[in-house]
Amino acid sequence: MKKIALIYLGRRGGAVPYSFEMTKALLQKGVEVFCILSEHIQNRHDWEKLSGENRMLSVSFLPTYTDKIGFIKSFFADKPYKYAAMRVREFAPYALYLPMISLNARKLVRCLSDIPLITTIHDFTQHLGDRNFFTRKISEYILKRTDKFVVLTGSYAPLVAKKYGKPMEAVAHIPHANFSYYNLDGAAPRFDNIHNALLFFGRISKYKGVSVLLRSMRILHKRRPELKLVIAGSGNLTAEDMSIINSMPDNISLMNGWLPDTMVWELFAGADITIVPYIDASQSGVVAISFSSGRTVVATDVGGLREQVEPGGGIVIPPNDPERLADVVDGLYDDTSVIVEHNKRAYEYAVSELTWERSASLLLDLIYNR
Repeated sequence: MKKIALIYLGRRGGAVPYSFEMTKALLQKGVEVFCILSEHIQNRHDWEKLSGENRMLSVSFLPTYTDKIGFIKSFFADKPYKYAAMRVREFAPYALYLPMISLNARKLVRCLSDIPLITTIHDFTQHLGDRNFFTRKISEYILKRTDKFVVLTGSYAPLVAKKYGKPMEAVAHIPHANFSYYNLDGAAPRFDNIHNALLFFGRISKYKGVSVLLRSMRILHKRRPELKLVIAGSGNLTAEDMSIINSMPDNISLMNGWLPDTMVWELFAGADITIVPYIDASQSGVVAISFSSGRTVVATDVGGLREQVEPGGGIVIPPNDPERLADVVDGLYDDTSVIVEHNKRAYEYAVSELTWERSASLLLDLIYNR
């Protein structure tokens, strides 16, 4: 019997469905999985339901945090983590698997140092505006302890191997699988209606290029006054950003906050094109969600985004160029049947190539050297 212990102690964001979908795929391949999760994880009900339905899955919830004070308390709360480590040893997994690094995972990784560790690297370097000494040190501790790595875009595989002194066979490229997780009713997307709407989705941070998108929207508004933009995600915007948003109240909608899973599919369904205007990136889970929902992507050529976007028929443009972004979007709306065809191709690519079954197979190949 193959056994894997999955550790993810974050509570929200794209790694939550990523961990859940990978676990389901591993179970379907006959792997017994022991998951250690944050007690605050946003889809806790889904995990409890899945473990109740599948005897191959065990789940343990650990105290983590929802604020800075809670983090300090959890950082020094060793007893529940030692107990969780004891349960892992009783489970006797072949490997520990981190679908994404979470800060408190360090405590378990340290206690279980004799068990092979597989870690997925979502971002090879810290992003502009997200650079934090404390989180970087914890991440580096885990990465130096890691035996094998998963990267989501292949261009980073040799960089990871070189940085951590591993042979190339210890680094697996597993493309970000689709996020049909958010499709709660399972219905196929519609392609026959054009909304004259663009979407930016995800956490708002400096490296995400929202300022570039807003400057581009100011250009687009003069050419296509009917075009709308929805910015959906939590984070801080600059005074200039807010000035542009406030100058076009009928064309730009800002939903600044963490959004419930039930809203995600609706947001993508209400748009024609997803804009990913990042200034730097390794990859983006937003691309996987967009393709899964049948919406094409216009993204900047940074990091591994070209590798992610172009196979699904998305369009890649130079970064930090509001004029170029406006020109590309404007050109797509010259013939909306082109947008429909791009959207169909995105969906077909997601459901045929970006499957969790394939991701789980590649992960098992890495773990067991098949």
